[in-house]
Formats: sequence, C-alpha cells, structure tokens
Amino acid sequence: MKKVIFLFFFISIISFQKLAAQNCNCEQEMKFVSTTYEHDYAGMQDFKKQHPNFTKQVTKFNKKAIGITDIKACNELLAAFIKYLDNSHVFFGTTYANPLNKEEKEEIKTNLTPAFKVLNHTTNYLKIPTCDLSFKDTLDVLLKLNHQNIIGKEHLILDLRGNGGGGDAMFTNIIPYLYTNPIVVYHSELWASENNIKMFEQLLSNEFLTAKDKESIAKIVAKARKKPGSFIPYHDKNTDTIYHQDILASPKRVSILVDSLCMSATEGFLLKAKQSKKTSIFGYTATAGGIDYGDLNFVNSPSGLWYFSVPTSRSSRLPKYSYDATGIKPDVMVKKKVKDLIAYVVEY
Repeated sequence: MKKVIFLFFFISIISFQKLAAQNCNCEQEMKFVSTTYEHDYAGMQDFKKQHPNFTKQVTKFNKKAIGITDIKACNELLAAFIKYLDNSHVFFGTTYANPLNKEEKEEIKTNLTPAFKVLNHTTNYLKIPTCDLSFKDTLDVLLKLNHQNIIGKEHLILDLRGNGGGGDAMFTNIIPYLYTNPIVVYHSELWASENNIKMFEQLLSNEFLTAKDKESIAKIVAKARKKPGSFIPYHDKNTDTIYHQDILASPKRVSILVDSLCMSATEGFLLKAKQSKKTSIFGYTATAGGIDYGDLNFVNSPSGLWYFSVPTSRSSRLPKYSYDATGIKPDVMVKKKVKDLIAYVVEY
C-alpha cells in the first residue's frame, strides 16, 4: 500500500500545470508549509517533545518570509525549514512550473537493475539497487534462475548500498534464504488529521488498488473519522510474525552490505534480517535513518512551485525502538581504509 500511496501523489505533482509566474509570495508559501507539517506530519508530536521551542522557531521562519518575492531566496528559506525538521522522509523539491527547475543539472544515470553473479566456489553475490517495485519481477526471475546456485553455496552477499527504498514487497522472496526463526514485523498507524484522512479517501477511487486493499482503507478512514487527532492502527495488532516451515541449510551465511543512502523499505528489510542467525550487516557507516515515519503524502505549495513530502504514519515500535536519529548500525563497522568492501566480506 505504501508504494501505491507514493505513486498516486507523485503523479499528481509531475502533472501539475506549469505556471508563468517568476515571483512568489514567500510569506504565503512558508505559512502553508509550516502549518501543513504541524497539522499533518505524523512525527510532529515527537518532534515537539524533542524541540520545545518549536513554536518560536516557526514564528521566526514565518517572519523571515515576509516581503520575500524572489523564488531563489524563498527556496533557500524553505530548505532551511525542511532541514530544521531533520528527517530523511521529510523533503521538498521544485515542480516543473518552478523556474529553478529549468536550470541545467548534470544528469546522473544509475543502473537500478538487480544483478547476480558467482564470486567463487563458496560465495554468491546479489545486488539490489532499489526497492522500486517495477524491478520486482526482474529480481524474482533472477532468484528463480539462480535458486540452485544460491542454495548450493554457503555464503550469499546481498549488496544494498545506495538503495533508498520503495516497496517493502521487494524483499519478500529474499527472506527464505536468510530465515532461521520467526521474524517479528511492526505495523504502522495513521495520524488522523483532516488532510491525511482525505488522502486515504482519495485512494478509494484509485483503479490500481484491489477490492481487498480498498476494504482495508475504508475501515481505516471510518476509524479516523471517529477519532480525529489521534493515531489509528492499520491493523488490529501492532505486530505480525513471519513464519516459514522450512529452514534452508544453505546459504549458511548471509552478509548484507549497506551505506548511508540505505533507508525506508531497505531499513525495514534490515530490521527483519537482523533477527536471523545467518545474517551480518557490513558497512562503513550507519544507514540514513528514514523508517520511523512513512506513508508519504506529497503536497504542492499554494503557488505550485514546490512540492513537499509529509509522512502520515508512524511505526508502532515507537518510542521503544527508534532509528531515524541514528540509522541502523552495521554489525561489523568496517574501517574506511578498506577499499574493496566485497573482497573484505568474502574473506571475513
């Protein structure tokens, strides 16, 4: 469902009609953005506890915006506010209508296709650069074609470096290769603000959702309407447990490579993987820390020149287990002098 929500609102952004305006009313933009996050951001209550001067800071941002009409100056102020909120799932960008979006940018091409190769007689290597579900079929075919190879060697390296997330379902068929015992999964809960409820109501008319998904969403909406201004669980229980009847003898070791770009669904997978007796996580740094608050709603500013991501849900494991501030630390923190992480893990 997370992937559907993301696509639904991202499409609405990129299809926004281009505007001719070269200036903006930054006071209006700033007030809208600060109010939106205060009312709709699922992490706002926790943020206010950690930042008791939040109201004063917002007042300062709004005062700075008064009189600003230059788009670039307004962009810098909005960027400062987003930085203040300090969360990997809270970000903003320029729409196609924004003149700043027309500035030439270096095009960075990245190959996001999953890849598999045999490293030696004991070790296989699988790279998963993204959790974009448009690549899931490719990954599943790759796993099917190489299944005998994977279970025929004692060591599997999963390279997740650079994987910024997407759909949780990307890793469904990876779990059997690392499963050793039941895996506990925490669910999320919706912050029932008026805008967040409307977001879910709009999903009910989404033709890409199944009848079962719509039934679940309708139940959440009904509960949220009865209890506005509270957290509404997506499920009857805060947790579920993954069970597999069979435990594969091989691979005996599953080594997972991470970096500071890993976040969201990738971090969700890491929390599952850490519960296995087979796995070890390797990296030079912790992951990004973008997993406590999710289910992003993308909203346009009043001028349509900017879009903003607003996390509408939080994990039910909070506040006991929080990772946004620290990221997920590798089991093995590799020294930076090690240049070839793959070779290091093969020999570890």
